[in-house]
Amino acid sequence: TPDPTTKVDSTTGGAVDTSKIFAGLTNGTRYYFRVTAVDSAENESDYSNEVNAAPQEPSGVEELVGEMPRDFSLTQNYPNPFNPSTTIRYALPERSRVRLEIYNLLGERVKQLVDGELDAGYHSVVWDAAAATGMYYYRIEAVSVSEPTRRFVNVKKMILVR
Repeated sequence: TPDPTTKVDSTTGGAVDTSKIFAGLTNGTRYYFRVTAVDSAENESDYSNEVNAAPQEPSGVEELVGEMPRDFSLTQNYPNPFNPSTTIRYALPERSRVRLEIYNLLGERVKQLVDGELDAGYHSVVWDAAAATGMYYYRIEAVSVSEPTRRFVNVKKMILVR
């Protein structure tokens, strides 16, 4: 673009908000990023080294219509950190028996979000946390209905901030 700079304001999230999700990116197009920080007194840091990425998977629900995932996947919850709810997305390349659960740091199950057979496709579930502030883990286990030896297990962490 003529002005390749995009300002991202994360001051509303506080110092713990260090993530940014860009919507509307085109799959297969390479994007270049540099990061700088500005404090409340308008002091700006030097820019980071340039990094680049080319998204290959759908980046939004509107892009998923009519497309089927090729692999099992579990994405990072959004937003993260969150208060009081967050969305967890996952993909199933075929009909599968799915269990998606939330665990605390002690390894105790806090909530079971999904437990059943689901069709192939992209899925999402919202967790409305009624628990104390802290770090949690979410774990998915998906087993293909047609090929029970085809199994996917993944764990990610998330932070609830009150």
